[in-house]
Amino acid sequence: MLKANSRNIASPKIGGLKVTLTDCSSKPVIANGQTYFAIQTRRQELADDANFAKLSEDEKRLAIRNEHLAAAANLFRATQTEEKLRRDGVQGKRQANQTHHEVGSKVRQTMS
Repeated sequence: MLKANSRNIASPKIGGLKVTLTDCSSKPVIANGQTYFAIQTRRQELADDANFAKLSEDEKRLAIRNEHLAAAANLFRATQTEEKLRRDGVQGKRQANQTHHEVGSKVRQTMS
């Protein structure tokens, strides 16, 4: 178990990615939160793996396809938002957040 006030915090592997937790010895609540979310993420990944293993081959292909479509849609949304922010010269956090929301809504509407 990771300790919030430790100077030598482990770097667990989650889903094949190495996760580096910041040494927050002066802020134990943050380190505890990081540890909690790292553990919960890994638990969910293990549960997802177990559920995935129970699927038929067709269901597995469909699940993988849906994941790829969702990732592609998210990348498309991010690139479109970035371009709109640049093109329109969006300034300020509030306006940027509004632009992100509008572009995301349009992408979701187009996909449905």
